[in-house]
Amino acid sequence: MAINLFNRFLRALRSAVRGGRGDTTVTETGHRPRPAPDKPQPRSLKFPRLLPIVLMWTGITLSGYLGDILQQRAQLTWKEAAQRDTRQHAASLLTCIEENLVTLSGLVMLVDNTPALQRETFDHATDGMELHTKVELISSKAVMDERARVWSTRFASPAQGPGYPVAGQAAPPLLARVLQQAKAGRNSWFMSAPFAGADGKKQVYVVQVTSGAQAQAVVAVLDLERAVDGLLRSNSLSGLDLDFQLQPDLEPALQPVYAPSRRVLPAFESSNTLRAAHTRLQLRWLVAQNYAGGVDKTLTYVIWSTGALL
Repeated sequence: MAINLFNRFLRALRSAVRGGRGDTTVTETGHRPRPAPDKPQPRSLKFPRLLPIVLMWTGITLSGYLGDILQQRAQLTWKEAAQRDTRQHAASLLTCIEENLVTLSGLVMLVDNTPALQRETFDHATDGMELHTKVELISSKAVMDERARVWSTRFASPAQGPGYPVAGQAAPPLLARVLQQAKAGRNSWFMSAPFAGADGKKQVYVVQVTSGAQAQAVVAVLDLERAVDGLLRSNSLSGLDLDFQLQPDLEPALQPVYAPSRRVLPAFESSNTLRAAHTRLQLRWLVAQNYAGGVDKTLTYVIWSTGALL
């Protein structure tokens, strides 16, 4: 009896030392009983435990994908709106130039139909022109005659800088070249290459030779750089700058009129090509990321935030 109790004590001690590794119960015969097989769990009970995790990652993935799509669409919408705006600004600049040419055409008709044009009549006509022009780009006006293949100035506005026509003097070389071109294409406006005025701003001559037997012409100086300054200021175009060049038909290359300020770091560029007075006008708009408030990312952030909350 004592031996049996001692054997049971040893078996209990061995079981404690083993630390519960498996089932250490031993039968009276010294054999360890076989463990009962685990009851198989239905597989259908395991999937519901993973369902919340699957739904979470699906939501995060879909929200990220949808947010990227919305961001791309917002970027495209903003870019298309900026391109549409630059086309409208380019059209406004062209309209401004053409309105000034139409106004000058009234002076051409006066000169063509008044053989003995007097200085007083010329002054009254030029004063009236300024009242009928919305945006006055004309800084000088003149009537010129050709005699012995030399163009000289009959009447002119008071001289305001180098290159301006002066009454009683011959045409400057650049103006004389454009006058010869305009003589071959009468009743049509021709534009010169740009030149710097007294303030350093770029200007151009516009010239039309009348259709009469006597070779005479109307000449004006257009301040194109000032026109661009006015356009950019009047529309409060923050985040937009312009590189403006032109090329008269007989000139070999584009020449600068308005250079960008370099204050704008462009996100993209948009170009427009126009024509006026036998001249190609090339406008290259530099559009910054903050133009018109930038890309609207509100909906994108909402989608991303929703996915993060999941």
